[in-house]
Amino acid sequence: MRILITGASGFIGRNLINDNLLSNYNINVLTIGRQNLDFSSPNIQHIQCNLLELQKIMKHLILFDPHIIIHLAWQGIPELNEYNSKMNFNISRDFINSFTNFKSLKKIISLGSCLEYKYKDRECCESDDLDHEHPFSNAKINIMNLFIKKALQLNIHYYWFRVFYVYGLYQREKAIIPYLIKSLANKKIPEIMTPNQSKDYISVRDITKIISSSIFDDFDSGIYNLGNSKSYSPVDISKIIEKQMYN
Repeated sequence: MRILITGASGFIGRNLINDNLLSNYNINVLTIGRQNLDFSSPNIQHIQCNLLELQKIMKHLILFDPHIIIHLAWQGIPELNEYNSKMNFNISRDFINSFTNFKSLKKIISLGSCLEYKYKDRECCESDDLDHEHPFSNAKINIMNLFIKKALQLNIHYYWFRVFYVYGLYQREKAIIPYLIKSLANKKIPEIMTPNQSKDYISVRDITKIISSSIFDDFDSGIYNLGNSKSYSPVDISKIIEKQMYN
């Protein structure tokens, strides 16, 4: 089995590759990322490339001819502004259009976001109204539509995973949970703009397990929310961290 992964140098991509979940199977993996990565597993090869320069590596990708594509790439995080959203839409559009070049392609997997939903302060289900007003949300929704359209055109399986608030290894230092851990470890009071605003947090390990499961299990194609079904505020998280540190 041949698997192509974009965004391999990102938060979720690095966890997926380094989780050893993929090395347990008789597969070959080709990763694309903007940073140079050195993997110990002999079945993983890496191309250092910005997907803005997709045509430079297209011949290589066609020769690799993946069975499965996992599209994780998104540039410019944490800035979700209009410029970055348009750039990422264009990158994903061109990449999705390239899928017709892969003769062995059977399944495509990509990550959406809980921010696609119009009403962000309540429990969400996959059929809820979507937010076309915010540039990031709208870009993700438009990419999803292209993604599903291409899967139907090629008659292949697809999974669009709307992830909620992911935390774990390789996360940005300024993200809320790493920031709280660092502040409390240094005995500093965290400065939080919205200390009581609750969000649904999910471990990156749970995300990578679901992605790995979707590689090998053919459940129904569709859109799936990936969350913990529980909400925590920064105050709640601080209490959990303090309990782990000092008890």
